[in-house]
Amino acid sequence: MLEKKKVLIWSLVVFVVICLIATSNSKALEVSKTSYEANPHFDISVEGDTDRIWPLQEDKKPDEIEVNLSFSATGPKALKFDPQDTMLVVDFSQQSMSWDPNFKRIEATKAYVDNMVPPDRAGVVRLVTDPTVEHELSQDYESVKDSLEMVHEPGGRTNYEDAIYKATDELIEDGDPEKQRFQIFLSNGDPTNNVTEETMNRVRENNISIYTIGMGDDVNDSLLGWMANTTGGKYHYVEDPAELKETYLNISNQFYTNKTGRGIELKTEFRDYIHLHDSTLSRPPDNISKEGDLTEVDWELNYTMRLGDSWGVKFNISTTKRGTQPVFTENSGLYYVRPWDNKTNFTSLPDYTIYGIIQATAPPPPPPPPPAAAPPPPPPEIFPMPSPPVSTVSVIPQASLQPVAQSAGYQALFAPFVGLGVGEALKGKSKVEAKEGVGMRAGKKSKEDEEEEEKGSSLGYTLNER
Repeated sequence: MLEKKKVLIWSLVVFVVICLIATSNSKALEVSKTSYEANPHFDISVEGDTDRIWPLQEDKKPDEIEVNLSFSATGPKALKFDPQDTMLVVDFSQQSMSWDPNFKRIEATKAYVDNMVPPDRAGVVRLVTDPTVEHELSQDYESVKDSLEMVHEPGGRTNYEDAIYKATDELIEDGDPEKQRFQIFLSNGDPTNNVTEETMNRVRENNISIYTIGMGDDVNDSLLGWMANTTGGKYHYVEDPAELKETYLNISNQFYTNKTGRGIELKTEFRDYIHLHDSTLSRPPDNISKEGDLTEVDWELNYTMRLGDSWGVKFNISTTKRGTQPVFTENSGLYYVRPWDNKTNFTSLPDYTIYGIIQATAPPPPPPPPPAAAPPPPPPEIFPMPSPPVSTVSVIPQASLQPVAQSAGYQALFAPFVGLGVGEALKGKSKVEAKEGVGMRAGKKSKEDEEEEEKGSSLGYTLNER
């Protein structure tokens, strides 16, 4: 029993370990994919005008494919330096409401947040008489933007000293010293409480830079310029509220880059059965060489590609092989240096195959037409039924038949035989028949019949035989 428990325990341990490894691998794959998609990168496309051709040795058409190979720079902007923790100090004084009644400064500040990418964080300080931290540093960008929408009410005057001090506290206490730490400070007038040199030294000593934005005619340019220069930031002046969004994005974009790659080289290595038609190349290559049975064609781009840029080349190829076949080797792809971290990257060409026709396949004959439908049988011919002939001969009642008339024929026929006694016999028979027609139905023999019967017996017949 004890041994069974040990086996069960060890089985559970092994199962848990396997689950942890699988989870770890899954997360690693997820992180790798996120890392790739969270930075500028190149999408490569390979397309042909057809996918079926005859091998060259068949001497049949079509025996060439026009290939279009292209790539484009895509993805979000990348951090040029380390990620950032930024406190957004926004003026909500009575004077700022008069200068910007349509809250363009809110729209511009939200645009700065939209330009962030993880692991960047942002927080909000409301610049009024008594400044408050409206949102602590957070990577929840939607929540940060919502906090900006909730502080529209004017709050008196502009207390620079307390606003900067509270923003600095948040960056020191909750900020990441491994990141860049900034304050984006927006105001349109003179401060109620001037910022002290001691406060600015505290900012500078903690490697926090303040980027200042002055708006309107009453702004104190010299003070805002000094605050920026002392901490390693930069001062921007805005005359029209509509310019605020562009200003915020200009500040943000200096921490990011839309550069996708530099030192770009496209290397294509064709399989030994693929024949490249050099004369069809739409762009002259920087190198064409043979390595064994392989053909290598390279292009070098002596410029930096940015997000939205694209490049492509067209060429024709043929094959000497039948069936489905890949065109490029696994060494074919795009080599480039990533500007934000100076690392060399390789993106392989997508799998691209063509098909060499094996044999001519005549189109199948069309199916025979369906048999014609048999006509319906004709209706049976209808013949008129003749009416039975109507006899015009008068029917003579049996009672009126004369026995003599009926037997007259017999007598005439057998007259020559009277002497032999046959004629007499027939004569007697005819008489009997005549009597049957009129009197035999009664079922009685007359005296005359009896006599006749006796006479016939002497001749060898009876009345019934007649």
